[in-house]
Amino acid sequence: MSNHRNSTQRRIFNLIKQLSGQSNVLTIPRAYIGYTGDVNAALVLSQLIYWCDKGSRNDGYIYKSYREWAIETSLSKHQINRATQILKSKGIVETQLKKAEGAPTLHYRLDIDRFTKSFSEYVKKLEMDFRFFNNPISKKGESLTETTTEITPKDDDDTSDDQKIVFDSF
Repeated sequence: MSNHRNSTQRRIFNLIKQLSGQSNVLTIPRAYIGYTGDVNAALVLSQLIYWCDKGSRNDGYIYKSYREWAIETSLSKHQINRATQILKSKGIVETQLKKAEGAPTLHYRLDIDRFTKSFSEYVKKLEMDFRFFNNPISKKGESLTETTTEITPKDDDDTSDDQKIVFDSF
């Protein structure tokens, strides 16, 4: 009985390993999540970036049915619509309802110029924020004061322990 159980567990684990393969993994750059403010919008953006130069249309549009989106991303029609609205509100994606293979299908176009400009501005802001929070003066362990053997009176400030923990982390 134990041998059969081990065999079953091994088969199940092999199935789990297959599910974890590269073709079954969705990769979303963290920067896209920060840029869009939404994981699903970041996933749709990532897919549009991937597909934008692979379409056969001259106008830059690609088409995907909701079924295709679901297979590719595991997102529902509602989630795709919401993610698309976020990208449209940023001015980087356009949609048009056109026929594809005889059926009305929503077509998507990533405005590469607008996206590149907008994303570059976002990255520059991140770099500025990164420089601010990684200011060498504020790093823990780098003191601007001199250590002496002189005894000084205790300073009773009003800073709470929680605030001190936050400030110490910088």
